[in-house]
Amino acid sequence: YISRIEYLEKTLSQHNNNEDAAINEIVEKINVAYEKRKNKQNLDCDEIKLLDILNWLDGVQIYHNYNNLLYGGQNYKNATNFFSANTNQNEKENRKIFVIAKELNILTKELIDDIFDKIDNSKEPIAFSLSTPDHIISIGKSSNYKPIYLINHDIHKHILNERSLYSEVFCAFKYSMRIALSIFRYSYQEENISIKYVTNNLDKDDLCNLLCLALQDGYVEAIKVYIEGISNLSGINKQQLLAAKKKNDGAPGLCLALQNGHAEAIKAYIEGIFNIPGIDKQQLLAAKRKDGTPGLFMALQNGHAEAIKVYIEGISNLSGINKQQLLAAKRKDGTPGLYIALQNGHVEAIKIYIDAISNLGGIDKQELLAAKIPDGTPGLYVALYNGHAEAIKVYIEAISNFPGIDKQELLAAKMSDGTPGLCLALQNGHAEAIKVYIEEISNFPGIDKQELLAAKMPDGTPGLFMALQNGHAEAIKVYIEAIFNLPGINKQQLLTPKMSDGTPGLFIALQNGHAEAIKIYIEGISNLSGINKQQLLTPKMSDGTPGLFMALQNGHAEAIKVYIEGISNFPGIDKQQLLAAKRKDGTPGLCLALQNGHVEAIKIYIDAISNLGGIDKQELLAAKIPDGTPGLYVALYNGHAEAIKVYIDAISNLSGIDKQQLLAAKKQNGTPGLFMALQKGHAEAIKAYIEGISNFSGIDKQQLLAAKNQRGTPALCMALYNGHAEAIKVYIEGIFNLPGINRRELLAAKMPDGTPGLHIALQQGHSQAVKTYREMISKLKILSNGLPGFLL
Repeated sequence: YISRIEYLEKTLSQHNNNEDAAINEIVEKINVAYEKRKNKQNLDCDEIKLLDILNWLDGVQIYHNYNNLLYGGQNYKNATNFFSANTNQNEKENRKIFVIAKELNILTKELIDDIFDKIDNSKEPIAFSLSTPDHIISIGKSSNYKPIYLINHDIHKHILNERSLYSEVFCAFKYSMRIALSIFRYSYQEENISIKYVTNNLDKDDLCNLLCLALQDGYVEAIKVYIEGISNLSGINKQQLLAAKKKNDGAPGLCLALQNGHAEAIKAYIEGIFNIPGIDKQQLLAAKRKDGTPGLFMALQNGHAEAIKVYIEGISNLSGINKQQLLAAKRKDGTPGLYIALQNGHVEAIKIYIDAISNLGGIDKQELLAAKIPDGTPGLYVALYNGHAEAIKVYIEAISNFPGIDKQELLAAKMSDGTPGLCLALQNGHAEAIKVYIEEISNFPGIDKQELLAAKMPDGTPGLFMALQNGHAEAIKVYIEAIFNLPGINKQQLLTPKMSDGTPGLFIALQNGHAEAIKIYIEGISNLSGINKQQLLTPKMSDGTPGLFMALQNGHAEAIKVYIEGISNFPGIDKQQLLAAKRKDGTPGLCLALQNGHVEAIKIYIDAISNLGGIDKQELLAAKIPDGTPGLYVALYNGHAEAIKVYIDAISNLSGIDKQQLLAAKKQNGTPGLFMALQKGHAEAIKAYIEGISNFSGIDKQQLLAAKNQRGTPALCMALYNGHAEAIKVYIEGIFNLPGINRRELLAAKMPDGTPGLHIALQQGHSQAVKTYREMISKLKILSNGLPGFLL
C-alpha cells in the first residue's frame, strides 16, 4: 500500500503537483502495460505496480467518497468517478459505476461462495459492497482477465479463491457469526435495480439486525416483513427487537431511516408498530441515539422534508404518546430539531414541519415554532443571523395563518438578552434575509411593525445603526427600500438609528469611512417624503460633533466625497452648515484634515465643494478654529508638506474667493503660516508652499513670502535666528526664480530695527545656517558688495 502511494506521489511531484498532467502520464503508462500483458510480454516492476495500483483504485472508488470513507448506509451514488478529472464527458460517463442490485442477507459461507462465483464468471467489470451498520467492504474486478480484489479501508487483498474470500470477509467483520449484511452489486452498465431480502430460517437476532439494515437503507417491503416476523414471536422482548439498534453506537433503526431520509421506510415502520400491543411506542418513535439525539432531530438537521412529513403524519393519530416531546425533537442539550433546520437553512424541511403541525391538536405550537435552545435563542433568530433568506421566508409564510400564537414574539425572534434576529441580520449584512423578512411581515395584521423594524438591542441600539457601523451597503439599501412604502410606521425614527447616547448610525459610518454605505443611505432617503432630511444628513454626537468632521479628522477621503456628492442636489437643506462640519467648539472638519495632514481628504473635500452653488466657499476653505486660526496655518505649523501642496493646488483655479487671504493663512494676531514653518524649520512644507504659489496670478507674492509677524519680523529672519539650515536653503532656492518680487528685500530678512537675519544667525552661533546662507548667495551669484550688510 505504501509503495503504491509513494509511486503516485513521485509522479505528482515530477509534474510540479499538476494533478491532470500526472494522471495523464499514469493512464498512458497503464494502457501500455495492459497491451504488454495482453500480448504476453514481460512486464517490468513499475508496470506491475501500475496495474496493481489500478486494481486498488477500482475498489477504492466503490469504498471511498472522495477522501472520506463510506459509512453504513451512505448513498452509493456518492462513489467517485475514477480518473474523471481530466476526461471529457463521454469518458466520465463510461467510468461511472452503478448499483444494479440490492440484497439483505445473513453472512454465511454459501453467500460468499455465490458472490465469488458471480465475480469470477463475469466477463464485465463487477463489484459488490458488503455493509453492516458499522462497516463496509468492497469486492470486485475491473474486467474479465483482471484479478479479484477485496478493499477494506485503505488495504486491498488479492482474492485467489472462494476460501480466501470467505476468510478475508470473515476477518473484516471481526469474526462474527450470522451478521446481517446489506449487499449492493455494482456494474459499469446501468440497469433497473433488483431488490431481494432473506426471509427464511431467521431467529430473533437475525430479525432485529436485518430490520436495522432495512431501515438504514430503506428496504420498505423488508421492514414490513421483519416487523411482522417480530410481532408474531412470543415470549420475547419485542421492544428491544423493534428498536433495531446498531451494535456500536446504539442508534435505533428508525433514527437511521430518519437520518438518511427514507420516507417510505419511516411510514412502513410507524404503520407496522401501530397495533402491536405491549410496547413503548413513545420510546420507539423517539428513536434516540445513545447520546439522546432523536431521529426527527436528525431528519430536520439533514433537511429530509418528506421523511419529516410522513413521520409527523404517522404519529398524528397515535394515542397514548407525548406528541409535544416527539415533535420538539430535542437533543440532549435541549436544542430542538426545528432550530437546527433554521440554522442550516433547510427550506423545504421547515415548511413541511410547520405545515404538518398546523392542524395537530393538544400541542403547544408556540413553543414548537419558537424552537428555542436552552439559553432562549429562537430558531428564527439563528436563520436571520446566518442569512438564510429562503428559510426565513417559508417560516414567516407558514406561521402567518396560525391562530392562537403570539406572532409578535415569534417574529421578533429575540435572544434571552433581548437582541432581535433582524438586528443581527443587519449587523452581519445579510441583505436578502433583511429584504425577505420585511416583505413578509409587511402584510401581517395585528403586529407592531415599528418595533420589529427598529430591531433594537437591549441598550436601545437599532439594527440599521449596526449596518451603518459595519458598512453593509446592500443591507442598508434593501432595508430603506423595503420600508419605503410601508404605512403606519415612523420612518424618521427608523432612518435615524441612534445609540442610547444619541449617536446616529450615519455619524459612525462617516467616522469609520464606509463610503458605499454612506452613499447608499443618502440615495435611499433622497426620494422619501415626510421626513426631516436636514436632521438625517446632520448626524451629530451628543456633544455636537458632526459625522463629516470625523471623516475629515480621520482622513476618509472616499467617504467625504460620497457624502458631499450625496447632499449636493438635496433641496431645502443647509449645505453650508453640513459642509462646515463644525464641532461644538466651532472647529471645522477641514481644519482637522489639514492639522493631521490627510492629503487625499483635503483634495477630495475642496474638489467636491468647488462646483457647489449657494455656499460661502471662502469660509469653508479658510477652515478657521474659534480663535481665528486658519487650517492652512495649522498645516504649515505642523509641517505637512503634501497637505499644503494639495490645498494650494486645489484652490488655484477656484473663482470667487480671496486667495491672498487664504494663502497668507494668518492667525488673529497677524502671524502667517509660512512664518511658523520657517521658525520651526519645516523645509519640505516651505518648499511645497513656495512652489504652490509660484504660478498664482493676482496675488501679492512679496507679502506672502516675506511672511512677517505682527511686529514686522520676516519669516526668513526667524529661520536664521533658530539656525534652520535646510529651511533657509529651500526658501532661497524657492524665491530665486520667482518673477516680480524684490529678492534683495526678502533675502535681507531684516528685523524691524534693521538688523539683518544673517547677523542674528552669527550672533547665535549657527554656523551651518550661516554657511548654507553664504553658499546659496554664492551659488546664485549674488555678490557680497551687491548686498551691503549681508556678509561680514
